[in-house]
Amino acid sequence: MVRRALVISTGAQYLRIAVRFVSIAMVARLLSPAEIGVAVIGTAVMMVVLALREFASPEVLIQRHEVARDDIRASFTVLFLMTALMTGMVFVLAPWIGSLYGEARLGWFLQISAVAGLIEAVSLPIVGLLRRDMAFGAVACVNTTNAAVLAGATAGLAFAGFGFMSYAW
Repeated sequence: MVRRALVISTGAQYLRIAVRFVSIAMVARLLSPAEIGVAVIGTAVMMVVLALREFASPEVLIQRHEVARDDIRASFTVLFLMTALMTGMVFVLAPWIGSLYGEARLGWFLQISAVAGLIEAVSLPIVGLLRRDMAFGAVACVNTTNAAVLAGATAGLAFAGFGFMSYAW
C-alpha cells in the first residue's frame, strides 16, 4: 500500500510539473518579457505569503487519532482566519508593493491573487482529510486536475489577451 501511494504521489507530482512547464512555455510565447516579470514577481510574493499559512495547516487533522466534526471546524476556522489576515494585508499593501517595484500593474495582480488565495483556503481541510484517510489516489487526481484546469485557464486567458493577469485570474 505504501509503495502504491508513493508511486501515485510521485507520478502525479511529475505530471503536474509537466503540465505547468507546458503552460508556462505556451504563455511565454504570448506575453512580453515585462508582463512575464510582473507575473513572476506577483506569483513569488503570493507563494511566500500563502506558505506562511502552513502554520495554521489542516495537516494537524492528519496527526489526530480521532477526528471529530469540531476538529474539522476548528482547523478550517484557524486556517481561513490566517489566510484572510495574510491575504487582506497583501490586498491593502498591494499598491505600495507595486510602487516599490516601480510597476503599478503588480498591485492589481496581487489584489486578484489575494482573493484567489482566500478562496483556495476552503479546499485545504478537505485535502488534509483525504490525506489522513490515505486516499492518495484521490489527492493526486484532485491536484492533477487542478493543475490542468489552471494551466488551461491561464493559457486560454493569455490567448484571449488578458496578458500577465491571466496568471492571477
